[in-house]
Amino acid sequence: MLSGEAGIGKSRIVLALRERIRNEPRFRIGYSCSPHHMDSALWPVFVQLQRAAGYLREDAPSLKLEKLEQLLDKAGGFGEDATPLLADLMGLPLLGCYAAPAGTPQEKKARVFGILLAQMEGLSRQRPMLMVIEDAHWLDPTSAELFERMVDRIRVLPILLVTTLRPDVPTPWTNFPHVTFLSLNRFGRPASRALIQSAAGGRQLPPIVIEAILSRTEGVPLFVEELTKAVLESVIWKTTAGDDHLELVGPLPPLAIPATLQESLMARLDRLAPAREVAQIASCIGREFDEEIVGAVAGYPNLQQLTAVLDQLCRAGLIQRRGTPPHHTYSFKHALVRDAAYATLLKSPRQQLHAHIAQAIERLRPEIAAGQPEIVAHHFIEGGCSTKGQSFFWPPVGWQRRGMRSKRRSPTLKRACSSRHVLGTMYHRPIEAPSASAS
Repeated sequence: MLSGEAGIGKSRIVLALRERIRNEPRFRIGYSCSPHHMDSALWPVFVQLQRAAGYLREDAPSLKLEKLEQLLDKAGGFGEDATPLLADLMGLPLLGCYAAPAGTPQEKKARVFGILLAQMEGLSRQRPMLMVIEDAHWLDPTSAELFERMVDRIRVLPILLVTTLRPDVPTPWTNFPHVTFLSLNRFGRPASRALIQSAAGGRQLPPIVIEAILSRTEGVPLFVEELTKAVLESVIWKTTAGDDHLELVGPLPPLAIPATLQESLMARLDRLAPAREVAQIASCIGREFDEEIVGAVAGYPNLQQLTAVLDQLCRAGLIQRRGTPPHHTYSFKHALVRDAAYATLLKSPRQQLHAHIAQAIERLRPEIAAGQPEIVAHHFIEGGCSTKGQSFFWPPVGWQRRGMRSKRRSPTLKRACSSRHVLGTMYHRPIEAPSASAS
């Protein structure tokens, strides 16, 4: 378990581990937790299954069902009810290929847990496995229960589980003797100096600038890296061709080096001109964002122009692209980068963007509006459309939406509907109507 404050380098250590064993024969399974789905049962598992099965947006339900069957076959047989149970969890119609799962919700939950644990064991018998749970401080209770059973089971399996979390939450699973807890501390000045040189790409910064960076960053690696980049992109340098030693134009201006990480990131965004607007729109969507939704809200006539802007943000190291076109996804380099971009928006423009995002999701991604109504509700409520947002959950339209979603995706597991309110899940607490004073 890797514990440390935001920006301390937890994800970077996980990335270094993955790179170190890249050529070793092993399975790799990754789970990512989200602050927007802390009350959505088994959300990290749901997303991981989709990714492992290789789902594409344009896949027909029949093809998704076939891919799920193939995914289960890799780890061995699990019984006739395995595919329909997981299909129900993932919101897939059974298309007459399977009978609807029988049993009480508690029985189905136990069976789903058994299938997921058996899949983990079956794969680990074929080759060693690296499992990663990122941002475990955002785990929903049902996933936490499942992962506790996994932690108990892997003590006798060739599996390394690496979990990252922040220190301001109770640390789970430390009662197990095979769990090692590592607390990450801030860098000392020598390590921070080395990181500055690395971020500078071999260029030599004047000692006065290095000292200013060291005094402001206080050993937080992300801040060290971003502040160094912000300084390099500023206009305080003389241009000398072929010389790696940077020289200041004059005395170091008092405000040349931002005092906080947010100011540093905001300064970098300000210098990116049109890309700043795209970053702001993306920040309203979340840490991960859809290129099509961003393009629709930004008003780009074609995705090629938008791709060029996103490429600029990628080169600046503020966002990252995964996958290959046309099936790639984008995400901010770090949650703090997303937060900084979001903080550049005033209240009125921010509300307008949230409302436009909700409308774009309804129009372009109806599967999200149907399967994850809490996301659309969040954007409508943040956009000042509380009545429209609450209609996704409460009478008369909301109950129908919830009922239809539960029919498609449950009764195996009912995922919570949450925006400002936590409505509860089948396994956590009863669903209660909001009070009259609820916003």
